[in-house]
Amino acid sequence: MGRLTSYSIWLATYKVPTFRSSDAIHDEGAAARDLVAKGYVVFPADTEWDSKAKGGKGRKEMKPPTKWQASTLANCLTNHFFQPHHNTLLINTAASGILVLDFDLGDGGMEQLAIWEIEHGAFDAPRVRTGSGGVHIYFSHQRSLESGLGAETPTHFAKLELRVRDPDSGKAVLKKVGVDMRGVSSNGMIACPRS
Repeated sequence: MGRLTSYSIWLATYKVPTFRSSDAIHDEGAAARDLVAKGYVVFPADTEWDSKAKGGKGRKEMKPPTKWQASTLANCLTNHFFQPHHNTLLINTAASGILVLDFDLGDGGMEQLAIWEIEHGAFDAPRVRTGSGGVHIYFSHQRSLESGLGAETPTHFAKLELRVRDPDSGKAVLKKVGVDMRGVSSNGMIACPRS
């Protein structure tokens, strides 16, 4: 659970290596080599849908390689981390030095993206549409720090917690929205284009 301080202002929007959904590569090995050439540390995982989770709503279960956190640009395509028969390609966000805002289609994530872009202008950063219809927006962690993001600011959370005004009572309340961040923590991984 995270709290928004000024992410919409402080996240640096410089040109990180870019990719487009239209760049879909059907060979996972080619996709991985392409992303590594652009500076991303990648690894595959098996992803399955657990239809009984979350009270029958279901959820994705990812099974990445053991010790994926140790993956680097130099070793991520070796047999230790990369087995091309898996069905999902992930980016190690910590090793890649990126922050990724993940706006979910459900839980108000896309609505929150629209609000921020109306208030602050569109993010000038690479973005891709996710398989479930949401959006991932990619930022450089180092450039974000240089632009004023506090070093103590959390860079990994699920369901952003915002202080909003309750329309009935007019009081400030905390509301969780479908905005997640994956960044420079030990658990920083995000599904990347093609998966």
